This record gives sequence, structure tokens and C-alpha cells, in this order.
Amino acid sequence: MPFPEERRLPSGYDGEVLVSGGGYVRAALGFFLTAVLTLAAVAATLPPAMPVAWETMRLVPSLNAAVADARTPHWTFASGGAYSSSPVVVGGVTYLSDNNGNLNALDVATGKPLWHAKFANSLMSAPITANGLVYVGEGNEDSTTYVPRSRVQVGLHDNALIAVDAKSGRMRWRFALRGTGMPTSALVDGKLIHHDGYGDIVALDATTGALRWRRDVRSVSSMSAVLPIAAGRLVSAGIFPNEVIAFNAADGSSAWTRTFSGSASGLGDCPLAFDGTYLFGTYLGPVSKPVDPGDPAIHHLYALRASDGALVWDRALERGDTPPRNEAAIPVVAGGVVYDGSSVAPYMHALDAKTGRLLWKREVKGPVKGAPIIVRGVVYFGDLHGYLWALEAQTGRVLGALRTGVRFNVGSPVAVGGSLLIGSVEGVVVMLPLAEIAKAKDF
Repeated sequence: MPFPEERRLPSGYDGEVLVSGGGYVRAALGFFLTAVLTLAAVAATLPPAMPVAWETMRLVPSLNAAVADARTPHWTFASGGAYSSSPVVVGGVTYLSDNNGNLNALDVATGKPLWHAKFANSLMSAPITANGLVYVGEGNEDSTTYVPRSRVQVGLHDNALIAVDAKSGRMRWRFALRGTGMPTSALVDGKLIHHDGYGDIVALDATTGALRWRRDVRSVSSMSAVLPIAAGRLVSAGIFPNEVIAFNAADGSSAWTRTFSGSASGLGDCPLAFDGTYLFGTYLGPVSKPVDPGDPAIHHLYALRASDGALVWDRALERGDTPPRNEAAIPVVAGGVVYDGSSVAPYMHALDAKTGRLLWKREVKGPVKGAPIIVRGVVYFGDLHGYLWALEAQTGRVLGALRTGVRFNVGSPVAVGGSLLIGSVEGVVVMLPLAEIAKAKDF
């Protein structure tokens, strides 16, 4: 079956060479340069070694969470709770947190359970781990609006940051938050730093849980993440007001703030990606009135200069109806290209990271809210209709599509050796060889 809207990525070179005298020589050099660029793009997506710590959302600032391993694991695990978080893989163990308050540690090669811990409220943040501890954020998505489109608190009932022993799951400490712990924290210089659903940014001693500092930025984070971008500097995103905030790890003081239209939505749902120069995020822009659930909206992908927050580009993509939850897709940057799905339409996109130029877009079966992974020149991701996809990174051409029977929301995949690890809406965690996805023809 043919796929709609295939747009090929320009190679950046058309095979013509300008020479003295004004003439053109069409030569094999063009093919050679294209091959070199393709090999460079593939090399940029090779996985790093198995980590001994996982200190930020999706391991690396680009959010391209892939780790090297000689094995190709294949297993499934059912925890009983939907997954809004990404898995973590450290030292041969994967840590999984679900929306029913379950935190599980499994052997990454076999899927064998090692320990289980249970908490009163949802665990929607991605776990992070270092120095023998695993950290999770507790809290749900329920919210109370104090002043419509002006002041919102996300997270009712138990909201906390929690540290457990990485070998046993036994609780080491718990710190109560004023808003939800759904956003993912970062470990920086011995501090656990978190932006919550009340608008607080807090820094805790990572070993003891003692408060180092607290800053009320008002802008509320729901599912974004604290991301280190430079020595001693971090960023996060929130809503009411719609802002991306850069701050200093030492004391929480402001470095810069980028404010977006108050009519937009979803900014606080999006973990930012970083390529060393630019930050990338998504939001839903209005069609005719401020965006609320059920309203028509336009999916936007934007880039900011990380040094000062200046807007570099803002690309409007598809239009669709605003979902009730998880309004933003999660971007990933690799090899000078930003890959991003859509929360309102069934598409995956590739855009030039410097200019925002659309390189290709691919229609799939359902909205793609989670982050993709890019491994050896192939883009892998899941959609909300239950398909896992493999696309050629350079062109968007479909290599394979596998219908799984479970749906994939913002719980994003991690590549482990030759396999993909992802949690589903139905509470089933899948570890599946990448080759099985690439060869499947369920389209």
C-alpha cells in the first residue's frame, strides 16, 4: 500500500559544480558527497555505551535515548498501570514508573523482575538514577484553575519527590511538593532539581532530600523536564504564563525567560531537546480563540537560542483538535535534524535544526506524542493507534510498521542494543528487536 505525503530530504547538493569560465560540470562528486553526508548522519545516531548513571530526561540533552549493548533482548512485562514515562536503563537494569504508582526494576536482558515499590499517587516522571539511588516524581494530572488562563495548579493529593535504593527499592527519603511531581528532574552537582505543577523550582540535596533552595516562577510545569544546557545553567517550560525559563543551578536565579502567547497551550507538557546551540520544543497555537481541550489548534515546533532565549524559528505544522491531556509532542534532535510527531494529527516530521525548514513529513496511523529514537539512520517510534514504526531518517520512507495491539502515548521508547523498549497505555512494556519493526508490513 502506498503511503501518503512522502517528501524526500534534499541532499543539499544537486550534482552540479561551478568551475572557472562559468560552466557547470555534472559529476559523480555529487553522489560521493551525498554518500558522505548520509554516513555522517548515521554516525551521529550510533548509541553510546551502557550508562552507569541516568541523570536527566532521556539520558542525553538531544533526548535521543539509545544505549549500546551486545544483546538483542525480547520480552514483555505487564505492570497494571499506563505509561506516561520513558524507561531508564543503567548497568543492565531497567527502571519503569507507571501511572498507578508502580516502580519496577527489571533485568534488561530477560525482563525478570528484581524488585517492586508501590506509591499512593501516579509516577509519571521518568526515573533518574545515580550513586545507588533511583529518583521519581509522584503526582497526578488533575488541576484546579484559580483564575481562568491565569493561575493553575496541577497535581492534587500526594505530590512528592522520592528517592529509593537502586538495589532494593526501599525508600530513602521523600520531599513533599506543592504541585505535581510529573515533570522529570535532573541531577546537577549533587542536587536534584525539579520544576513542579505549582510553579516551584526546587533543589534538594540528592543524598538526603534536604531543601537547598526554592524559587516560585509561577509558570506551571505539567510534563516537561529540567534540562542542563551549560555549566551551572538549566531550562524548563511551563504554562500560565507560557514560558521557557533558564535559571542557575546554584541558587535558582533567572538567566533568561522567553514568553509565548497566552492563547497557546501545551508548552508545559513538552520536555525540551538541546543540540548544544539551540533548544527545541512544541506547543499548540490557536486557530481562532485561546486553546482549550477539544478546540481546533495548530501544532508548532520552535527553536530558541540557548545562550539568551532568542527565538530562532517557529514552524506551524498540522491542525487538529486539542486532546484533553498531553497536548505536546516530544522532539528529538540528531545529526542537525529535529524529529517531531504531533499530538493533534498522525504525522512524523523532520526539520532542519538551524532553519526550521521542513525536510519531510510522513503520515502514520495515529498521533505521535512520544519522542522517537534515531539509531543508525532509522527513526523508530510508536503512535497512539498501537503501531511501532521504522522510517528512513534521511527521507521519511517507511521501512516497516508493526501493529502491536497496545497504544503508545507520551511514554517514549529507549533503544537497548538491537531492541526497542517502550511502555504502553495498557500497562504492557515491550522489549522488541528493532529488526522486527523494520521488517513488519502492517500498513
